[in-house]
Amino acid sequence: MTTVGGHHYHHQQQSNRSDRCREIMSIDNLLIPQRSQLSVQRHHLQPTPSHMPSPTASESAFERTPREKREPYSDQAQFYIMYVRVGKEKDWNQIERSFEEVFGQHRAKDGLTAVYYRIRSKWGLPPVNKSSQEISEEGKDMIRQRVRGFDQGFLKRVEYFEWLQSSQSSAAPR
Repeated sequence: MTTVGGHHYHHQQQSNRSDRCREIMSIDNLLIPQRSQLSVQRHHLQPTPSHMPSPTASESAFERTPREKREPYSDQAQFYIMYVRVGKEKDWNQIERSFEEVFGQHRAKDGLTAVYYRIRSKWGLPPVNKSSQEISEEGKDMIRQRVRGFDQGFLKRVEYFEWLQSSQSSAAPR
């Protein structure tokens, strides 16, 4: 059946949208008991994964398993990120691996880089862009200034003293 000016087609689209909206709302209403059950479970011990039914494909597409809570980066970890990036000029893959070796916890490159840019700002270093150098003497000077107060054992473990000696000899006028 054809109609004048496509009016019937437009009405049909609106009707389909309304039907779809009602369908979604009815599905949503079915989930209300499960949601309240979940909020009750949060206050009790969480069941272990082996006791939980495995989600169907449609459920897992909409639900995300929350990542386990990570401790904030310590001052030592923040210093280390700046030291290996600016001082030792390591790439992010190397930093990701070495961070886990030094601190015993995995941190993804995205998290490490985000912290790095926040530290640069906190330390008063210029933002990294086309007009500024990421690896600069100014950054290396900040590392030398910020090392005070860190444990000597930690600094030996990350080879800070060797870096300090080599960076000072390479920066000396010839």
